[in-house]
Amino acid sequence: TKLRTELEQIREATVSEIKAIEAEAKAQEEADMNAFTSKEEALRQEFEKLKVDLAQKKAENKDSEEFLRKKKVKNESEVENWISKYDQDMDEKDREITSLRAIYDEERKEMMRLEEYFSKLMIEREAQLAAERVKAEALARERAQQVTL
Repeated sequence: TKLRTELEQIREATVSEIKAIEAEAKAQEEADMNAFTSKEEALRQEFEKLKVDLAQKKAENKDSEEFLRKKKVKNESEVENWISKYDQDMDEKDREITSLRAIYDEERKEMMRLEEYFSKLMIEREAQLAAERVKAEALARERAQQVTL
């Protein structure tokens, strides 16, 4: 009976230890479950907030990207217009230079022709004046001779 009593005491001690371990495990499981649930809820809220932030950032970036694309297209168009205007201006200036060069060449030819013409006239005039001087001198000598006679 002593053995039975001891066996009964061991069994009671074991049962009470098992209940204590089970109670402790259950309490730990509840604490872990509460911690998990609160952590899960906090993470879910953070996830939802980040999802909203991401959607907002995507919308902002989309708007910004669209604005920048429009600005890029506008700037490219403006640059093309400036290049086109520059090309037109340069073509016009080139035609103007060509026209002025042609006028210059014509006027230069005319000037050279006139210089040659007036150079010949000057030579002829000098020759005429020289001939008239010779005649005048001859006439003066002749008159001087007539006066002395």
